[in-house]
Amino acid sequence: MADGGFPESGASPTAGLPRAEPEPRPPAQARPPLWRRMARLPLRLRALLGVPEQFGVLAYRTSHIDARLDGVEQIAAAMRGEIAAMHAQLHRLAEQQAVFHAAARPVPSRGEPDAGTGGIAELKREFAAQLAFSLHDMARTLLEDPARSWPEAREGLPRAELDQVRTEFARLADAHYDTKSRLIDHSATVAANLEELKALSGQTRDLANHLNDSLHTRLNTIENLRLSGLYLQMHDVLAALLRLRADLEAARERDQEPHAMAEAACPAPRDLLGDHLRRARQDFPRLFPLWEERLQATKDAFVATKVGNAAHAGDPRSEVFRSVVEIYARGRVLDVGCGVFGRPHYLSRYPAELIAGLDPLAPVETPDFEFVRGMQEYLPWSDGAFATVISATSLDHCLSLDRSLAEIRRVLAPDGRFLLWIDSVPGAPLFTPEAADFVPADRYLLFHFDTAWFEPMLDRWFEIADRVELFGLGFNRVMYCLQARATA
Repeated sequence: MADGGFPESGASPTAGLPRAEPEPRPPAQARPPLWRRMARLPLRLRALLGVPEQFGVLAYRTSHIDARLDGVEQIAAAMRGEIAAMHAQLHRLAEQQAVFHAAARPVPSRGEPDAGTGGIAELKREFAAQLAFSLHDMARTLLEDPARSWPEAREGLPRAELDQVRTEFARLADAHYDTKSRLIDHSATVAANLEELKALSGQTRDLANHLNDSLHTRLNTIENLRLSGLYLQMHDVLAALLRLRADLEAARERDQEPHAMAEAACPAPRDLLGDHLRRARQDFPRLFPLWEERLQATKDAFVATKVGNAAHAGDPRSEVFRSVVEIYARGRVLDVGCGVFGRPHYLSRYPAELIAGLDPLAPVETPDFEFVRGMQEYLPWSDGAFATVISATSLDHCLSLDRSLAEIRRVLAPDGRFLLWIDSVPGAPLFTPEAADFVPADRYLLFHFDTAWFEPMLDRWFEIADRVELFGLGFNRVMYCLQARATA
């Protein structure tokens, strides 16, 4: 039909409508006839029938947009859930920090790893990194190229809806960065608090150690002072008791004749030291230089002060040994190592004509008795020449302990007495100068005595008749009255 026919099948409902130029509306008196108006009615009905199809297209597109918006909302909900999980993780970290602050556990020693602090810090760093990477990639994908994430939204998605989606994801990205910043700040705060706690714990530990050391030092000082005072009191009491006993012995034997050997004794040459030194250098080639060094150190100490010497008057130990000498000394007396200050204090009331003394050092004060410069390993007197031999803190200055004891036993009468004073250091090693690894005890002595090994050694030549021990700090002073054993 050339004028107003139906369109072909499959064509748009409005495709066959005439597209004539609009005509001016005729005046009322010139309206078209009825048949003409009736002829146009089908065309108008046809146009009206095409309106629902247009509404159907719009409804399809609207449902398509709604579906895409639902997908966007699902993605946004997933991101909100992930952010909520991150907040929960952050809350758990805060609770762990509170637990650490409440526990205030000691910090490990230097050089030891701190598992708790390092583990939490590492967990926070890993969590923050994963959160940043995942959300940043997601936001970049959705914001920069939404069509790549939603291929089906390439067409038909209104601009306003896309802008709304971008705005939502921008808000989520801001929330993500805010959460990450808070997490970083929280992690730094936790690390700073833990470092401060570690420093405080170290200072507390150092202070506790210092107070502990100071307390022990003061307690040891108080204990030493208490023991020193107690020992001095004991020594004073013992000296007084022995003084009383010596006075009683002196009163009982005051009228007795001097020992018979006093008249028969022949004096020795005054200076034999050169000969004795040559013999000692030959007999003890390895040990002699060490002994000679210590002899010079002892000489320098004697020149510097008299205090501490066994011959020093007023010392409680010297008073005790003086009483021991006055109780047991009889007849002619030999003082081995008599010192350089004249007559020793422990022999101050003994007859000078019955005293002979030997020492390798030249006297500082002129002695009023027979004095010989020599060594105790080579006594220049005949066998059995003395009823009493004395050695007051001098035997440990010897070069050979065996030879010195043998010489003392040789010059002692068969019924004679050996009055000995030694300083005993508990735990001191046995004197073994022949050992390849031998080391002198100190700058003055080659060795120190210990009664644990010295008293069994004495059994070879003597037996103990009396024994007095004065306890002290670090070493004890032991005084013996030894009876000579019968020689084979």
